[in-house]
Amino acid sequence: MRAVYPMFHVSMLEPAIPNTFQQHSEPLPASVIINGEPEDTDDSEWLPATELEHAKELVNDFHLKYPTKPEPL
Repeated sequence: MRAVYPMFHVSMLEPAIPNTFQQHSEPLPASVIINGEPEDTDDSEWLPATELEHAKELVNDFHLKYPTKPEPL
């Protein structure tokens, strides 16, 4: 048996269509104020649920919506 290779003849290729959304950018959301201080929204890193002291309701809502997802230990 011979292997099938993922190759295409040049006649089947089409030119790439440029991305029309390259210049599109949305404004940054407003800062969240917690205890009178703006919360830093520039960080986009994952945090353990135990460190989300201001978002316990959101974490609970998430687990109600997605009950099969793992919960914090």
